[in-house]
Amino acid sequence: GIRLVLWQIPVLKDMAEDDEMDSDHPQQTRDVAYADAAGLTVRAGAAPYRNRGWWFPKSRVIDFSNPAAREWWFAKRAYLLDEFGVDGFKTDGGEHLWGSDVVTHDGATGDEAGNRFPTQYLEAYHRFLVKDGRHDRLLFSRAGFTGSQLLPAHWAGDEDSTWEAYRASLTAGLSAGISGVAFWGWDIAGFSGPLPSSELYQRATAMAAFCPIMQYHSEYNGHRRPLADRTPWNMAEQTGDRRALEVYRHYSRLRMNLVPYLFDQGVVAAQTGLPIMRAMALAFPADANASRLDDQYMLGSELLVAPVLEPGATRRRVYLPSGEWFDFWTGELVDDGWRTVPAPLDRIPVFVRQGAVVPLWMPPDDVSLAALVGLPGDGDGRLVLMITPGEGAGVITEPVTRERWPVEIRRDSNSVTVTAGEAPDGTVVWLRGPRTDRRAKLTDGSVTVATG
Repeated sequence: GIRLVLWQIPVLKDMAEDDEMDSDHPQQTRDVAYADAAGLTVRAGAAPYRNRGWWFPKSRVIDFSNPAAREWWFAKRAYLLDEFGVDGFKTDGGEHLWGSDVVTHDGATGDEAGNRFPTQYLEAYHRFLVKDGRHDRLLFSRAGFTGSQLLPAHWAGDEDSTWEAYRASLTAGLSAGISGVAFWGWDIAGFSGPLPSSELYQRATAMAAFCPIMQYHSEYNGHRRPLADRTPWNMAEQTGDRRALEVYRHYSRLRMNLVPYLFDQGVVAAQTGLPIMRAMALAFPADANASRLDDQYMLGSELLVAPVLEPGATRRRVYLPSGEWFDFWTGELVDDGWRTVPAPLDRIPVFVRQGAVVPLWMPPDDVSLAALVGLPGDGDGRLVLMITPGEGAGVITEPVTRERWPVEIRRDSNSVTVTAGEAPDGTVVWLRGPRTDRRAKLTDGSVTVATG
């Protein structure tokens, strides 16, 4: 079930500038000479533009506004799709154009050319990926501009492993969502510099589990000891705190449980443009308190997430908009308004709306948060509909068949009735509320669960 995404940079590398490479690369030399002669790279006045940044310095940058450049570039990569079946590309390095003398094939210059470039770069790769009719391949990009939100997914830049950068990453994710970027992620506890503390790594891991994309990554250090990678096992070893590994294991399992919910919210994003990770001002535009918040968010329509953003904190002040909310971990009712809630190191405050339907993927013999299970379609597992008491209605997406099921929830004084007429009999409904933790199965598309 592993899918392969290859890293890409839109440059013809200048080998002489790379300390780890010698300059004797005949094919590269011929490619550079041909691209120069055919005008396939970005120009700086009359000469080929040479990257002015510190990363891939002096490299030529492919001009994706030029049809001939696109054809030449992707002809060299066709075998990756046709022979190897690559599933996507990490389109990095879209921010390489600097200078008022920059000129692209379409006539753009200076800042205009630099701003257009990442979207042209991503569009070109997108067309390449779907040229044979496959629409399940992925672009994973860093730089972007107007129009790039149509070309998911994106991740934040190379953050330092500090609390300040962690908070800035949250701001970046909410800003990206407001800008129309529906599928966004970041490097857990940062990418650059010294390793994060175990506490920061655990807090960042918990937040990342409740983001559209969850990933760790780190800058290359030449495999020198001590290792700098942000894998949970290395974090546990380097910090001497095994909880870094244990907490990551818990949230990675929970993440697998959440896949149907995230998939369903991705369908909503594709249909409506609403991001999966929603700023409170976007989710509750009429609520003056919500509109001022930048340290909590909605993950989709049903879950409110309040990351712990300060070292040493064991409690978290959170705002719950009007209505009934339930603690995601315990099912207990939490009053709306401003609340200070417990936030032990291994737990991120998360709340569920009343009348919510949260589809989860669970193993056949266990219905519990962080139950160990593989991806839908890759082994044993089943769909479980986690329900909170209340009145609600919606449509969920079955993650294997992609069927859409309308679901309705009705509540009376002693029970909750769930109706999902198109769901197969035996689908598990998990009702979680105050002093209620009950499982039942749909029969003829409906089930009533007592709440008393």
